[in-house]
Amino acid sequence: MNLLGNSSKRTYSLAIVTVLFLAAIVTATARISFAATSSSGIVIPLYTYPTDGSWAATFQARSAHPNVPIITVINPSNGPGGSSDLNYVQGVKNFQAAGIIVLGYVATGYASQLITSLESQISSYKNWYSVNGIMFDEMSSVQGNESYYSTLNTYVKSLGMTMTMGNPGTSVPSSYIGTLDSLFIFEQSGLPTLSYLSSYSGHQKSNFAYIGYTVSPLNAAFEAASSQYAGWLYITDAGLPNPYNVLPSYFMNEVAALDPSTATTTTAPVVTTTATKATTTLSTTTSGGGSIWQPTLNTSWQWQLTGQIDLSTHVQMYDIDAFGNTAATVATLHSMGGHVVCYISGGTFEDWRPDVGRFPASVLGSAVAGWAGERWLDVRQLTVLGPIMSARMDMCAQKGFDGIEIDNVDGYSNPTGFPLTYQDQLNYDTFMANAAHARGLSVGLKNDVGQVKDLLPYFNWALDESCFNFNECNTLLPFINAGKPVFQTQYETSQYCAQANALNFNGIVKHLLLDAWIQPCRSSTSTTTTTTSTTTSATNTATTTTTTGGTLATLSISTVNTSNQPITGFYIQSIRDNTVGTSTGGNFTPQTVTAIVGHSYSITVDDYGNNYIVGANIGTFGRTIANGGGGTTTFTLQGNTNIVFAMGTSAPANPKATFTVVSVDLNGKQFSGMWTTVNSNGVTLATGFTPFTFTGGMGVQYLVTVANWQVVVFVHWDDGTTNPNRALSSIQDTTLTAYYDVPGTPLTVTLGSVSMTGTSFSGMWMQVHSGGSLVASGFTPLSFNATYGMTYTVSAANWRYYVFDHWGDGITNATEPLTVDGPTTLTAYYRTPVTVTIQSVNPFGQAFSGMWTEVWFGGTLYRSGGTTLTFTATWGLPYTIYVANYQNYVFLHWGSGNGNTNPYRTVTPTEDTVIVAVYSTS
Repeated sequence: MNLLGNSSKRTYSLAIVTVLFLAAIVTATARISFAATSSSGIVIPLYTYPTDGSWAATFQARSAHPNVPIITVINPSNGPGGSSDLNYVQGVKNFQAAGIIVLGYVATGYASQLITSLESQISSYKNWYSVNGIMFDEMSSVQGNESYYSTLNTYVKSLGMTMTMGNPGTSVPSSYIGTLDSLFIFEQSGLPTLSYLSSYSGHQKSNFAYIGYTVSPLNAAFEAASSQYAGWLYITDAGLPNPYNVLPSYFMNEVAALDPSTATTTTAPVVTTTATKATTTLSTTTSGGGSIWQPTLNTSWQWQLTGQIDLSTHVQMYDIDAFGNTAATVATLHSMGGHVVCYISGGTFEDWRPDVGRFPASVLGSAVAGWAGERWLDVRQLTVLGPIMSARMDMCAQKGFDGIEIDNVDGYSNPTGFPLTYQDQLNYDTFMANAAHARGLSVGLKNDVGQVKDLLPYFNWALDESCFNFNECNTLLPFINAGKPVFQTQYETSQYCAQANALNFNGIVKHLLLDAWIQPCRSSTSTTTTTTSTTTSATNTATTTTTTGGTLATLSISTVNTSNQPITGFYIQSIRDNTVGTSTGGNFTPQTVTAIVGHSYSITVDDYGNNYIVGANIGTFGRTIANGGGGTTTFTLQGNTNIVFAMGTSAPANPKATFTVVSVDLNGKQFSGMWTTVNSNGVTLATGFTPFTFTGGMGVQYLVTVANWQVVVFVHWDDGTTNPNRALSSIQDTTLTAYYDVPGTPLTVTLGSVSMTGTSFSGMWMQVHSGGSLVASGFTPLSFNATYGMTYTVSAANWRYYVFDHWGDGITNATEPLTVDGPTTLTAYYRTPVTVTIQSVNPFGQAFSGMWTEVWFGGTLYRSGGTTLTFTATWGLPYTIYVANYQNYVFLHWGSGNGNTNPYRTVTPTEDTVIVAVYSTS
C-alpha cells in the first residue's frame, strides 16, 4: 500500500517466498466487551506466501468468528507475477471455501500506468487465481482521474469479479466516492480520529476503509466505534518498513472486536504470529527463541505405547505415550542420546485418559471401529478442543519431550458422525501443528496422507501405519523430497522392508499392540514364507507358491448380509490388477481366483435390487456409480486372502457434485471443441467436447482425460500438472481448466523496471532478440508478442545513475534468456539515484560552510568542493568521503551518532542521506 509514498513494502512481497513457519499460537486471553456495528469487517494486506503461518491464522480467525467478514489482499509478485503459482491457487481456493473474500493487488502508479497494462494484470488474477476482485494501490486522489478508476472498475466486473477497492491512503474528493466499491481514506502510523471518519457519514460506510499501523496496544473500543463509519479496517502493531509481512500480535482480538457475539464480556484468545524463515537445516524458531528439533531423513526409532519402556533398545528417536510416562523416563531416554516424542490422540476421545471430564458431549461422535472406548471428535469445535489439546501439549513440554505424535487427524475421511470437510480437517491439523511449534515441539503428521500437499509446510516429519497395504506410500514422498523423514510401520510382517528402504523411509515392523518388540527394516534380512488372512469368521493360513511370474496366492471373493451370513449371486464387475493393468470379471460371488503377492488389486461388486454394497473387510473401500452402483475395494495382496463385501438394505448416502472441463489458450481465452473422457475404475462413464459438464458421486474416484486435436496441443491443467490424465480423488462443484498451445495465439511478454525497494518506474531501455534478430526494443514498460516455446534474449541497459542489479528471478546478468510458456512479466531491478549531502557543524550543532570535502568512487575523485556539498549517488554503491581541516577549524568526529574520528568515511547510501562532520572552531 502507499505508506504515504514509501513503497518499500513490495520488496517483502518478493522476498518472503522462502517458506515461513508460524511461531506462536494461543498464548494468553484478553477481556473484550465491545461489539462492532453490524457488517463491518477486517481487510488484511496479506503480503505473505501461502505456506506462511499467517494464512493458517487467518483461517482460524474465520473459524472462530464466522460473523465477521474478512477480505485478504494477495500480492504474489508486486502484482500477479509472470506465471501461476500452485500454492496461491490452492490457498485462494481454501480461503474462498471458508467464506473469505480474496482480492488481487494491482498498483496504478497514481493513474500513470497504461490501462491496457493493468487490464492484463487483472486478467491474470482472474485466470490464474479466480480471485473475487482487485485492490488498486497507489490510487490517485486528484480530481480529473475519476474516469480512469471507473474504467478499471467496469473491466473488473466484466470478467465476473464482484469487488474493487482502491488505496489513495488519504482523504478524497466526493467525486471519487463510488468509482470503486471501497476506498482506503487513511493509511499511516496511528489511528484516524472518529471526527475525521464521521465526516464521510453522508455516504454508506461500505465505501470506506482505513489502515493504522504501529498501533500498540489494540484499542478495541475505538475499533468498534470506528466501525459505524468504515466498512473495512485493519489495525496492526507492525511498523515500517513493512507492516504487511506479519499479522498483528493481537489479531484474534481485533477480529473479535467486530463480532456481534462479543457484545457481552467474553474471553477471546490472543494469537501471536511471529514468523521466521526456515533454514537449510529445517530448524524452526519458536516464539520463545528456541529451536525445534528436526529429525534427519535417516533416523532410527522405536515406537512403544504399551508395557514398560525397554531401555535396552538404543535408537535416535523414542515415540512413547504422553500420559503413561514421566519426566524421569524422558530424562533417562535423553541420557541415552535419543530424542523423545509424546503420543496423544488429537482426533478421538479415549475414555481411559485422565482429562476425559473436559470433553463435552457435543464434541463426541461415532465410535472408532475396532478400538473400544474411543469416539471421534468434532474437530470443527476448535474453541472447545483447542484448550484441551493445548493443555496436553503443555504437559508434553513440561515433561521434557522433544516432539509430538498427534494421532487420528484424518477424521474427515472416516465415519465420524459429523459432516467434516477437507477444509475442517485442514484447519484443525494446522492449528495443532502451530500449537506444538509454539511450545517448542517438533510435530509429525500421522496417517493423513490425503492432505500431505497442504500440510507439508506445517509438519516436521510424517508417521504412517501400513501404507503398503493401502497402496498409498507414494503420497508421503513429498516429505522425503523436502528433506523431512517418514517413519513407517508395518505390522507382523517384514515383506515390505525392501520397499520401505527403497523409498528412504525409516521402516520398522511391530506387533499391533505396539509393545517393546521391534524389527528395524534397515537391519532386516528376514522374509515371510506364510501369510495369514482374517475374515469375520475364520483365519486361513497357507503356504504360498513361487512361479516365474511372482509368488501366487488364492484370492476369494464373497458377500455377507447385514447379519454377517453368507449371501451369494452378486455380480463381480471387475477384478483389476493395478500393478500390470489387466482386468477380469463377469462372475458371481463366491468366486476364487489366483493372484500375485505384492500386486495392487481393485475389486468391484455390483448392487442388486435392494441390497447395496456398503463395505469390505480389507483395503480402501469406496462406492461407485458405474453399472447402476456398487462398491470397490483397493488393496495390496499379501498372501492367501478372503475379501468379504458387506451388504446393506439401503443405499449409502452418495452426495453429488458437478465439475466442468473447459479449454483455454495460454492467454486464458476460452475456446471449445476439445474431446474429453471421464472414467472410473477403468469404465468410461461419459465423453464429449469442451465445455464439458459431468455430475458424479462425491467420494468416487474419477479420471478425466483431455485430447489434442491436430496442432492444438495440451500443455497443462490449472493446477500446473502436465499430464492430460487428471485423477480426481473426491470431486466437488468446480471447474477444471485445460490449457492448450493454440498456434498463432500471441503471448504477451511485459518487461518492467523497479527500484531495489520494488518501486516501479519507467524509461529504461530494453532490447529483445531471437535467432540473432532484433524482435523488440523500447523503454519500460515494454510489451511484445511472443510465441509459445520460443527462447528470446532480453537485455536491460543502464542510464547514468540507474544501474541494473538483477532480474526478478534472481539472475544478475543484464542479458537473460527467456523461454516463453505463457503470458509473462519480467522485472529488472535497478540501483537508482539517491542524494547525499555533507554538512559541517560546530560542537553545538550550528551549521557553517566552506570546509573542503572530497568524494571518491572506484579509486577516482568523483566530486569535491566546500561544505555544504551535495552529490548524486547510485543506490547501494560505496563512496568514500574526506573532509579537511582549515586553520583553527579542526575535524573532531562524524555526527548523527556515528562518532568516528577518522576524516575518511565510506558510505553506501540506499536513500537520500545527510552526513554531518563536527568541527572544533576555537
